[in-house]
Amino acid sequence: KPIAPSGVTASAAGTTATLTWKTDEKNLEGFALERALKGNTNFTQIYSIGASERKYSDANHSAGGYIYRDRAKN
Repeated sequence: KPIAPSGVTASAAGTTATLTWKTDEKNLEGFALERALKGNTNFTQIYSIGASERKYSDANHSAGGYIYRDRAKN
């Protein structure tokens, strides 16, 4: 089981949410970025990103409407 990303931050500007994170995991395939409507626990994967990436921007963000999570994959 991979180590979860740390130092995850999110910022929003207009309709774009930007997420950044850190990891010390060495054997990663990448990250699965997921979002759910605020107050909901049914997350949907919105993007799969490579192991060397540490930033993602969601241009379909709705202010106050989504919560995000970043899951390490191996």
